[in-house]
Amino acid sequence: MRFMVLAAACVTCLAAGAFNLLPDDFVCDNAGGFCAWDTKGAPVVDIGNQGSQSRKALRFAGTERALCFETPWLKLAAGGRYRLSADVRTKELEAAKRVDLLVYNAKWSDEERVSVPRDTSGEWRHISREFTLMNSLDGKYAVALYASDAFAKGAYLDISGVMLEPLDEKAKNGSQAVAAEPFKPRISPVDPLLNDVDAAHARLTFFYPGEIKSEGERLVLRAKMAGRMVTGEFGKDHKAIVDFGKIDKGYRRIDLEVVGETSGKVFASSGYTIRANEAVKGVTPAKRLNNFVSELFAKPLENGETPFVIAKEGWVYVSLDKPYPGVTVDVDGIESALRFRDGEPSETQRFLPAGRHVLKVKGADNASKGGILRVRLVKTIGGANFMNRDYVNSGYERGFRERFKMSTTMNTADMKFYGKPSAMRFAAKLAERGIDVKFASSLQCRHSARNDIHTLYEAVAANPAFGKG
Repeated sequence: MRFMVLAAACVTCLAAGAFNLLPDDFVCDNAGGFCAWDTKGAPVVDIGNQGSQSRKALRFAGTERALCFETPWLKLAAGGRYRLSADVRTKELEAAKRVDLLVYNAKWSDEERVSVPRDTSGEWRHISREFTLMNSLDGKYAVALYASDAFAKGAYLDISGVMLEPLDEKAKNGSQAVAAEPFKPRISPVDPLLNDVDAAHARLTFFYPGEIKSEGERLVLRAKMAGRMVTGEFGKDHKAIVDFGKIDKGYRRIDLEVVGETSGKVFASSGYTIRANEAVKGVTPAKRLNNFVSELFAKPLENGETPFVIAKEGWVYVSLDKPYPGVTVDVDGIESALRFRDGEPSETQRFLPAGRHVLKVKGADNASKGGILRVRLVKTIGGANFMNRDYVNSGYERGFRERFKMSTTMNTADMKFYGKPSAMRFAAKLAERGIDVKFASSLQCRHSARNDIHTLYEAVAANPAFGKG
């Protein structure tokens, strides 16, 4: 099931006569669904303008035990008078426990429904009911086509022209209509990371969530980079590959369009900056431990240098099996990047570029004989906000970190602080242990002025937090 993009527009029409609070037709949302309706995975087919008065109709069939085809939450007026109606055409639904068009409230504790006939002998039938709307939490309601145990082999339900009309002034003044806007799909990169494209063979995969056929014409992905154009075909998974072969190292722009294969009509466009890198040679093999961590090596703790080569930039975690007084480890010439701290694990984490690096162990002696030096690669999956208050029930506040001596943050690239003196003092500890520390500070300028680059720059320049390195 894909999701629809919706917008709510206030009802301002108060002229005599009723009006429909739902979209007048089943409009394709460009993503396999229909604007303002959630299919809930129901087997629905657009059968074109087969409805009464040549309106668009949908057909529900298949073997699903239950069907719930519904709108998002609507704002309606409890106590107001409404009319719910539709045109339906059905076949062989006699065994169904229930087939209804209905309006239900927020907890589905109450509903107003109009029953759908089980077999209309191939003819369209108009169904309608007027009612006074029940109460609901926050004035929220939904319209749904609901069926239970309805579809045996050969059975179907066609529906067209669904309408929800406010009939009195209370309903008109207290309702909001649903104005549906088609989904505007975006072309998204999948693989590789855009800052790590192989210059020797630039082969990129993109995903497009929209329809990949239009009026019988197949859609393709067209990519332009450095004066070259390459076309990729979409698979059933809506992914397409564009292969530029060998390209120059460095940054460049790639522009993408989803176009009709024959007509050339543009349905979507996106653009990205990529960085092409030369592949690193002689990479140290890594043993995969889980989805986020791989181990380069675990070796006896001995004085001397240990080189290793990583294929991509990222976090490198260096640790000893336990603390050893006097033992230090330099990382790429950084003195004592890992050293003994009483009561803390001997570990550190550094963000290193792709290529060759060197660890240098010093101070190992008989007391550390049998010790293990481990080096692991840790994927970056997000950042962590730093808690400034020592809440008892908060799992990762400052007190927790100090009590349990957490000196690194596995699987995260940074810690965010909010400018308080106590947090800033603790930030120095994290920075020393390899965490990329970031500070957030409020800007003393009007919210309306923050879109002006000059006002924003003046506010940043005047804030002391941004002048302290």
